[in-house]
Amino acid sequence: MKTIFFRYMTTFLIIMSITLALLSMMMAARVSHYAASQQEQALMNAADFSEKTLRYMYELTGAMPSDRDAGENETLLLTTKILNEYARTSSAAVLIVSPEGKLFIGTQGWDDFSVSGNFSLSTLYAYKNGCTYDSLGGAFSDIRLNYVKSMELGANTFFIVLTSPRSYAEGIMTHMYGSILIAVLWMLAASLAAVYLISDKLTAPLRSMQSAANALARGDFSVRVPVSGSSEIVELATAFNSMAEALQNNENKTAGFISDISHDLRTPLTSISGFIDGMLNGSISPEKYTYYLSVVAEETRRLTRLVHSLLEITRMQVADRKPQKSSFDVCEMARIILLSFENKINEKELHVSFDCEKEKMMVLANKDNIYQVIYNLCDNAVKFSHPKGTLSLTIKSAKDHALISLYNTGEGISEEDKPQIFERLFKSDRSRGLDKSGLGLGLYIVKTILDRHEETLTILSEPGKFCEFVFTLRFAPS
Repeated sequence: MKTIFFRYMTTFLIIMSITLALLSMMMAARVSHYAASQQEQALMNAADFSEKTLRYMYELTGAMPSDRDAGENETLLLTTKILNEYARTSSAAVLIVSPEGKLFIGTQGWDDFSVSGNFSLSTLYAYKNGCTYDSLGGAFSDIRLNYVKSMELGANTFFIVLTSPRSYAEGIMTHMYGSILIAVLWMLAASLAAVYLISDKLTAPLRSMQSAANALARGDFSVRVPVSGSSEIVELATAFNSMAEALQNNENKTAGFISDISHDLRTPLTSISGFIDGMLNGSISPEKYTYYLSVVAEETRRLTRLVHSLLEITRMQVADRKPQKSSFDVCEMARIILLSFENKINEKELHVSFDCEKEKMMVLANKDNIYQVIYNLCDNAVKFSHPKGTLSLTIKSAKDHALISLYNTGEGISEEDKPQIFERLFKSDRSRGLDKSGLGLGLYIVKTILDRHEETLTILSEPGKFCEFVFTLRFAPS
């Protein structure tokens, strides 16, 4: 299987190779053009210098040397010496052709190549003032780079021919191409090293995440991915660590949940089993049967409530279930629920107040769910109120929401318990002593229902004095 690292390397290598190849071709074309233009310019400059030299000699002597091979001809010797220097600097041979097309003067090196000695005047006129790759109408035995310039001296027309072998230009090109190739190979090697380091750095977090993901799959939720720097991959690693932490928390909560459920199931079952065994083996006298059967009945009801609550939680946690909402009067519902606690309220001699801003306040929600929310909050408020304390249920309007508040004087909730009170089976140490029959699921169900309705729930509390739960419900459209 091809890894991301391999794909990075291959992709970058292909891109770099194509880029360098195109760059090399462009550079080669430009260098070739530049070298050719420089060579042509050198020939043209040498031709201009040669013309000036010949004109000067002509003006000095009043005539051109008539014998190319006359060693005693000082003008010819001086002219040839100067032209040799021009030829050397331009890497070309300088040939002076007479009006009859005869080779009149040749610089050093002219005899290194075959020259017929005769030039076609029509060819010279045709190529005048231009650079060409040609044999100049057969004057040369090979193809050369030539520049022809005409020069009027007196009544005669002379031709200055600058010629350079193709091998010279090709040698320059070969050297240039070799330099470009070496530079490209160095660039490719440097790019490959850079791509390797960059790809390795980019894929290192991915490899770490792959290893961590495999560890998570094996059940090791403690694994984390190292995070450093700032990039999209770092953000991904951070998100992965958050996911791993959430999974670990869920695993811990699940383990705690199972442990608590096991304890809550085992305790009543042990009591029921012990009482029934005592009746069967005679350790409990028949006259006490009624008392112990009532205890068994209470423990059975507690088990029933626990199972019912667990089923309700499971039902609400189904991902694709959305609350079926309808319009109903939340004030009327709150009155009915409050009346259902009349006996418990009277037992504690609580001072109760109920205040609804309007006679009717229609909200849009799942009626059964909201009934359970208000019921659970009222149940907690009654349980944890001080005897002869205060219990108030208030419903007000705030823009497009109704605010439902349950307030009671009593134990309240400590700051350290606030983050945990909505967890499953959570019961503070104080509440365990005050509420023996509670399961620790009421507030968890409340929070779950309101979250599914996308409503808010707020807690205001001062330990030992009061506690207030406030939640919102959207008004039904009129």
